[in-house]
Amino acid sequence: MSERGAASSARPSRSLVAAGPFAAAALGPLLPLLIVFAGTLPPTAPHVNRTFAIGLACLTGLAVACSTCGLLVVGVRRFPRKLFAPLAALVASQFIALVFAIDPKAGMFGVGCTLAGVVVMLAAVETLGDAGVRRTFLACYFISAIGATVFAAVISLMKLPPAMFAYEHGRASGTFLQPNELAGYLLFVIPLGCAQIAAPRWLRSLGLVAAATGTAGLLLSVSRAAMVSLAAGCTVFVRRLGPRALVAYLLVALLALGALVTVFRNVAHDPSENASRIAVWEGSLRMAQRFALTGVGPYNFHLVYPSFRPPSTDVDELHAHDLPLHILIEDGILGLACLTWFVVAAVGQAARIGRSIPSDDRERSLLFWALAAAFGATALQNIVDVVTTFLLVVSWPMLGLLLSLEQGGT
Repeated sequence: MSERGAASSARPSRSLVAAGPFAAAALGPLLPLLIVFAGTLPPTAPHVNRTFAIGLACLTGLAVACSTCGLLVVGVRRFPRKLFAPLAALVASQFIALVFAIDPKAGMFGVGCTLAGVVVMLAAVETLGDAGVRRTFLACYFISAIGATVFAAVISLMKLPPAMFAYEHGRASGTFLQPNELAGYLLFVIPLGCAQIAAPRWLRSLGLVAAATGTAGLLLSVSRAAMVSLAAGCTVFVRRLGPRALVAYLLVALLALGALVTVFRNVAHDPSENASRIAVWEGSLRMAQRFALTGVGPYNFHLVYPSFRPPSTDVDELHAHDLPLHILIEDGILGLACLTWFVVAAVGQAARIGRSIPSDDRERSLLFWALAAAFGATALQNIVDVVTTFLLVVSWPMLGLLLSLEQGGT
């Protein structure tokens, strides 16, 4: 077969490969609704219609299956070889944790989400290196983000539905069910939208609208940890715009931070919540001492925490409000070690990609630093929280997008 014929026959397979990343971009704001299958939502929390969730799961599963079939045909050629071993170890550690899970059904949901995320990441690396495909992917992502953020803002401002408005103290969440989850999602939308100032005009306009909408949504979520984390993380992006931009940004950020910790400290928050995380960490540390070797299993934290929570509290928590501690409790010391290995290897690879992007390729360069800012902000947020939306919905396609930037820009 000629080279032209081989390339022509590979196009349908590459379209299949792209199904997963594009589904993640378009359906991302709806995917948190699948948490209903994990059985972790408390009775008082907002719940989604189960029939709708089943349909969403089938549609998402079909997209992941298409990407899997496409990868089997075209192969995994562009994923960095140095990341294969830590990635395999990370997946294996979750299967081992599943063996010791108190509730294997919930654990299987977590492992299944991880496997789907890995497929989406591999597919993103294979397809998003092409500038046209990457721009279309970003457009789908921004349109979806704008729609989800506007929806969350509207129902919050209209105080609908009343039960959800009361449960969340008036904070915006929309399809993310919890305000901090929406905020975690927007930590990527805002810097990636701003990074489009070097993109073609149509994508630049769409990105800036997404960034502005996302900023409004972040404010309405009233997630203090996310706001502070984004302010810190975005310094690595803004400094690429020049020293004047960085100085102006730091002045505005400091003024906003001062207002946040003083005038607006308890807006839409119960003041008693300010000390609640210390109590959660105390109970979580006791759990870690008891289950550090084997873990309690993926998505099983909420089943064990009531037995370890401090006597002075009566609130059952869904997670440890600290990602490394949460991973230690659910996946054990092996799971935490494998996650650390993968993160360190991914950061090293990302640093090499950043150095390899030509300085005159401003579109790719700004996108890279926006992703670096978003991941940095998310890391800070997850020190005092566990954002499931990041773990299951955002991390894998965005890591794939970052890794794909090594492949050229035209």
